[in-house]
Amino acid sequence: QKYIEPLTKDQEAAAKRMHDLILLLMKPFPVEAVNYKNVPEGQVVFTPNHTSYIDAFALSAAIPLERLRHTQIAGWIGIAFANPLFAYLSRLAQVFPIDADRSMLTSLALGAAVLKGGKSLIWFPEAKRTLDGELLPFKQGIGILLKDTEIPVVPVLLSGTREALKP
Repeated sequence: QKYIEPLTKDQEAAAKRMHDLILLLMKPFPVEAVNYKNVPEGQVVFTPNHTSYIDAFALSAAIPLERLRHTQIAGWIGIAFANPLFAYLSRLAQVFPIDADRSMLTSLALGAAVLKGGKSLIWFPEAKRTLDGELLPFKQGIGILLKDTEIPVVPVLLSGTREALKP
């Protein structure tokens, strides 16, 4: 549950500094949110494709900070929480751990708690990064999470991230 608790004021300040750093680091890459004006206000579930390890950074650069502050990201435990530094930075970015192969029920429970808490969610429905750039089949987790909700789903096409940071 600690992964979905609100950030403290100190964590929020650190998260803002980290977001500013992400925007700076993403400057060499042309991040553009095409048709973002069509994203509904309020709670949504963003469902991006997954082609690179910089996908979450590109999303963080494309989504306005005010919305991002009320959005949590499902992040694979093998990267986002691989060591204490990554775990700390992931906490600031409001990432919660998922492991579809070992603890799908826990991952789904955390995702459901995020939605129940009124936050938006970024969930990679392929459950892993594609190595060849082709869209992978969606795992059933996103369908399970959204089965009994009316939360709008926003499909997101990330283009160019694979070329920016290849597998």
